[in-house]
Amino acid sequence: STFEGALLLDLFEKLSKSASAVGDDKHTHVAGAFALVKLRGVESFTAQEIAAVTGLSLNGTLTALSTGRATDTIIRQIRHHATQFLDTSDPKWKLTGLILEATDLAASVRHGTITSTEKISRNIHLDTELAAIAESASPFWTYTSHPFPNADPKGALPAGLPPTYTIYPSRTIAQMWNVLRLTRILLCEEILASLALTPSSPSTLLTASKASTTIHQMTSEICASLPHMTHCSYAARHKLLGGENPDKQHTHTVPHTLDVYVMIFAIYIVAWAPHAPLQSRDWGVTQLENMAMHFGSQEASVILEVLRRQREG
Repeated sequence: STFEGALLLDLFEKLSKSASAVGDDKHTHVAGAFALVKLRGVESFTAQEIAAVTGLSLNGTLTALSTGRATDTIIRQIRHHATQFLDTSDPKWKLTGLILEATDLAASVRHGTITSTEKISRNIHLDTELAAIAESASPFWTYTSHPFPNADPKGALPAGLPPTYTIYPSRTIAQMWNVLRLTRILLCEEILASLALTPSSPSTLLTASKASTTIHQMTSEICASLPHMTHCSYAARHKLLGGENPDKQHTHTVPHTLDVYVMIFAIYIVAWAPHAPLQSRDWGVTQLENMAMHFGSQEASVILEVLRRQREG
């Protein structure tokens, strides 16, 4: 459909730009799809069409976040209309609502319309709400932990983490968990950056400690979610065609490539996060290099170049 085509084009556009500094880039595909929604009228969309339109609203939210703008009013109209068709107790619905709030907060911060104290308070509130979603996510989102067969998974995980990886029922559930985790990392990094500009006190030190702990926890959970997608030698070996030997040249199916694709931005956040453990940040760069070279991901190559520019600048 027109909407799905616009979303697909925007996914590739956004991935190549989302890691860059906030600017005035125009995301024309999503803007065009929004124009079609407005022309037709939000209330005219049916239960069969609502998934594509809510996907558009999420992409529009991410577009606003990447450009530092407040979200378009059409996004909240879409969410209001969708409540009659969707299960609003689903953690995915709650998560996208909080990302909408975080986006509008980022716009307020960029335009200097809130104080530093209010900024810290609202970031803490959103992080607390995201933690609550994670606590109540089962039975909607489930995953299991599995040990590597030996104590040294040969770089499959950052040094210092337990040799354990996680398996998710689908790439969508893995992606939702990692969107929650990377959003918490971004919020906590903002908290720490703001606290650095405020007078130190027992309260601010406790807040900083909690934010740092959250960043470490979220980065380790993102790291543990990757081997099942990319570790062809063991954790992802079942994804290879016809029992191909992972130690020799082998091919990757389209579903396997998509598994890798949905992990790129989360791994970028691990590699970027200033307060993440250094070994995790370096590991993240190595994993992006693996995605670019072993899986032939152009998107991972773009993200690597962005990371290099950030570290040099």
